[in-house]
Amino acid sequence: MSDEIERRGLVVLDNVTRMPIYNEPYVSPHLVVCLCHRGSMRGKYDMRNIEWHPHDIAAIYPNHVIVSEDTSSDFLVSLVVISAKFWEKFRTRYSFRTHFEVQMNPSFSVTDDQYYCFTNIYRTLNTISMIDAPERDEILISQIHTLALLMNFYKMQNGSKEPESVNASKQLVARFYDELVKNFRTSREVSYYADLLCLSPKYFGTVIRKETGVGAGEWISRYVITQAKTMLRSRMDLSIQQISFDLGFPNQTIFSHYFRNHTGMSPKDYRKSDAIV
Repeated sequence: MSDEIERRGLVVLDNVTRMPIYNEPYVSPHLVVCLCHRGSMRGKYDMRNIEWHPHDIAAIYPNHVIVSEDTSSDFLVSLVVISAKFWEKFRTRYSFRTHFEVQMNPSFSVTDDQYYCFTNIYRTLNTISMIDAPERDEILISQIHTLALLMNFYKMQNGSKEPESVNASKQLVARFYDELVKNFRTSREVSYYADLLCLSPKYFGTVIRKETGVGAGEWISRYVITQAKTMLRSRMDLSIQQISFDLGFPNQTIFSHYFRNHTGMSPKDYRKSDAIV
């Protein structure tokens, strides 16, 4: 499926009854917009508790960590899955003002009328995605723009807008996360990210912990470990040494020590364990 998403740029998946990598952290390389039809899902998004219920819509951005912990027996969602390359093409065309707000608050509830509006957009995207014509990508980009604008409009209309003072601290968290995604292979030190954001390590750490309830160092280690687990699970063609280098560790020994300290098991044992699904 991942190859098809990369080839087509956008795929609409209907009748999804279970989120991927059940009970395991998952870092998707794609943008995923989820529309919940029925049932419920409970999990975490970037270490924050989330729940999806009927007529909730959520945007899961590329490189963010999601964990599906539990779904009801009647859970049913539709997903618009957009490759990172296609998403960048869209972002160069339009300035998506709501990127930060949706990123930090991935889901919100919509009314019945709004829900039917989104289901129609999903159908339209699905139909257009099947077109084999030069104009296909341009039409899809315009439809994604419509989806993004409506999500922002309905979110504010439904009372989800936050005070400006709260947004300032959340924006710092978002900037930190963006830098972490780009630089986790380069450094795993809190001071490195504080410097990137032109802040003192003490102030930076205080804001991150106050806003998220988790220290900056824990954010960094959890993200690195999630990336490591994802590669150990999905890239069986790579040796542990190759994964070590890809994650920015100087050698396999240091990576194995780091992984064991944070998980209680070696990368080799994790790869063999029942945690792999």
